Amino acid sequence: MEYEYLYWFIIFWIGWLCSSVWNYIFNLGMAAVMMQHTTYAICCFMKLTHETTIQFLNIKYKKMEEFAHKNDIKLMRIQDEQTVKDTQKVLLDLMLNKYPSGFNHLIKFKDWRGMLLYIEENQKEEDQHA
Repeated sequence: MEYEYLYWFIIFWIGWLCSSVWNYIFNLGMAAVMMQHTTYAICCFMKLTHETTIQFLNIKYKKMEEFAHKNDIKLMRIQDEQTVKDTQKVLLDLMLNKYPSGFNHLIKFKDWRGMLLYIEENQKEEDQHA
């Protein structure tokens, strides 16, 4: 009887500790899932932005054919292709460098081509779950 309050006190703290550990693990898992979905969304956004830019550049080149010299168009294409490649690299490097260090293991790509494969794999998974 004299230790009954001590037992209840210890049981309470053990329960509280177990609850805290469980919540930490659960929240860590939820954060990892959120980071995976956010990474996929950002990659899709970068891909769509890239595709839209390419479409815009093609429209620009078609209009330039009416008014500009072929060598000027060729030079413009070379410059634009280099700018697009540089932009891809900058965007991807920025995302990879600013990615939270605790979740780096979730990134399965290091370059643009790898990112496109990552998107393709996730789209297949999404199609299977739908």
